[in-house]
Parts: sequence; C-alpha cells; structure tokens
Amino acid sequence: MKLISFAAEHLQVGASLPFDLFDGAGRLMMPRDAVIQDGTQLDRLAAHDLMADEDQSAEWREARRRERELADAFDDAFGGTRPAVVDEAAPPRFELIAELGLVQNQLNVLLLDTAPDDKWLPRVLAVEGRLRDLMDEHADALLFLMLQRAVRRYEHYSSRHSLLCAMASALCARQLGLTAAEIRSLVLAALTMNWSMTAMQDELTLRERTPSLEQRIRIDRHPELSAQQLKAAGVTDPLCLDVVARHHLDGPGDQPLAFLGAPDRLARVLRRLDVFFAKISPRLSRPGMPATLAARAACLGANGEPDEVGSAIIKVLGIYPPGTCVSLASGELAMVLRRGVHASQPQAVSLVAAGGAELKIPKLRDTSEAPHRITGTVKPTDVRSSVNVADLLAMM
Repeated sequence: MKLISFAAEHLQVGASLPFDLFDGAGRLMMPRDAVIQDGTQLDRLAAHDLMADEDQSAEWREARRRERELADAFDDAFGGTRPAVVDEAAPPRFELIAELGLVQNQLNVLLLDTAPDDKWLPRVLAVEGRLRDLMDEHADALLFLMLQRAVRRYEHYSSRHSLLCAMASALCARQLGLTAAEIRSLVLAALTMNWSMTAMQDELTLRERTPSLEQRIRIDRHPELSAQQLKAAGVTDPLCLDVVARHHLDGPGDQPLAFLGAPDRLARVLRRLDVFFAKISPRLSRPGMPATLAARAACLGANGEPDEVGSAIIKVLGIYPPGTCVSLASGELAMVLRRGVHASQPQAVSLVAAGGAELKIPKLRDTSEAPHRITGTVKPTDVRSSVNVADLLAMM
C-alpha cells in the first residue's frame, strides 16, 4: 500500500469518502464510507497530516480532476472564452462519474443562491439540458450512480434529491406518453421544486432532532415559495411554475391521468417520486427505508393498487432499483446494477460470498435464475466491498 497526501479541504460534515484515511504515521483515522458527524470530528481529522492509499483513491482523484476541467468548460460557455481541453484518454466511466458530479455541484450552487442575477436562469437551463442529454445516452448508468449514493450519503441532499426526481420524472413521463414539451417542463420543475428551502433541507438532513415550528411552516409553504422565486428569476414556463406550486398535491386521487389537466398530471408524477426518493434516503435521524416499502407509499393509488403513475415508476425503477443492496438465494449479497426485463428480476453484481467474505472479483448475476433469485433487501452497511463504483459501472 502506497500512501499519498490528502488535503483536509475535501472533508465535509455529513460527507463520506470511498477510501480509508490515515495519518502521517499510517494509522487509520477514518474507514471508507464512514460519515463525518459534526464539526468537532472534522476539526480533529483536519489537525492531522492526512494520507490516502494511492490505488484505493484513484477513482476519486480522477473524478475530481475531471470535475475541475468540466467546471472550467461550463464557466467558459457563459464567459465566451475557449472551452477547456478534455483529456480524451480518460476512461468513459470516469468521465461520466465526473460529469454527473459536476452537474450536481452546479445545481447545488444554483439552488443555494438566494439572490440570483440574470445569469441564474440560463445556467439552470444549461444544467437541465445537459442532464437530459446524459439521460438520453446513459440512463441506466446515471440511475445506478445517483441511487447508490442516495442510500449511503447525507451531504448535499437537496440537490441530489432534485436530480434523482428529474431523472426518474423524465423516464416515467416517457413511459406515460407525455409530450416532449411536458417532459421539459417536468424536468425543470423537478430540479427547482425545493429551491426555497434548499439550505434548510440540507441542514435538517444532518440533524437528529425534528424541525422547529417555523421550519415546519416553511416546509409546508415551499412549493408556493419556490414557484414565486422561479417566476421572479425569469421563468416564464407556466406549466413548470404550476407543477412546482402543486408538487405536494396528488390531484383528485381517484381520477385517471386522462381526466386531469397537464399541471395535475405532471404534479402527480413528481409528488410520487418526491415521496419515494425521500423515503429511501437516510438522515442522521433515521436510516433510509427499503425500496420495497417506500414503493407502497409512492406507487399505490387511492384504491390501494398501483395506478398509472405507480405502474410507470415500477417499470422505470423496478421493484429493486439500481443501487439497492439485496440478498440472493445462493446466500450472496449483491448490489443491483440495472433494470431487468421483469421489475422483480434486475441485473445485479455479487460483492459478498455466502460465507460473508468479500468477493475480490465481483460476479454478475441474473436474478431471473433460481440460484440468484432475490430473497430480500439488506442495509448498504452490510455489504462491505473495496470495489470501486467505476469498476461496477464498467460491468453494466
């Protein structure tokens, strides 16, 4: 193991790293995937000369490098200067991981901006357009990357949640036969629906106590307030604004989508996905809910059965969405990689052997086959593996 220097500036409260951290003497300071709980722990870590294993941190370092390059290119697109040169030798999976990270970072900065200037809306639209382009080419890979992060991490919850809702909304909307214009309005609404409470939402994710009365009122009013902020920032799409304002409303619960106006149709899609992703995402105050349980709240209509929107969600995400950790009939523990032909039979990769030992070489598993049938979900913390996400992405 070769240790290299690691800058403490990359540490954040509520964040984790996909590799071990050591001090200058080689003593383990923080194991991989451990979450920094508070400022005291952050300061204690930052007081040391931190080190990381060169091989174990290679994916993370490559992603940061690509983020810097892509960030320069993004800024140049608005500044009128020549785009930064991209290293074409980087593996495509590293580039996709870095570009997704950049899209979330850009969205996060925009959503935390409470005093936007005239560049805010063009930049949000640029993020929305890039996300749609990425989804056209890499939908399964993006779902896997975002969902495996969502069930493990706390930091930047609000922007990550919005991205997940936007991705899944686009896929569900296509499944439901919505028009291209409706999909654009829905995706923009998903990205910006929580703008008025982004900072507070991030803060609450990292706290163990319940919201105060004032915060509860702000949570209840955020659809209306976000729509007002968007209109003030220059958004002129009336459908997007209506969907943001209504995204906590399900519309007439017993009415089929065909009998609803466009704002209520789109708001129903967004509300269900909002509920689903909120439930599977952990907080410091509680663990994430298993996807199979979260689906009951998101996919069932007024009669207790999956309705049109619920059926679309199941078709798009599956019963075991990408990134979900599952147990197999063989006794192995695996992570779902991508949707399968049937909602209950995704493609997965085994990471832990039946005896509990880590599989040094992950094994692809078709869960439609009897030995690899899914027998249930398991906590992400139960699946300890040193395999990089980029390596799993290469197996898709």
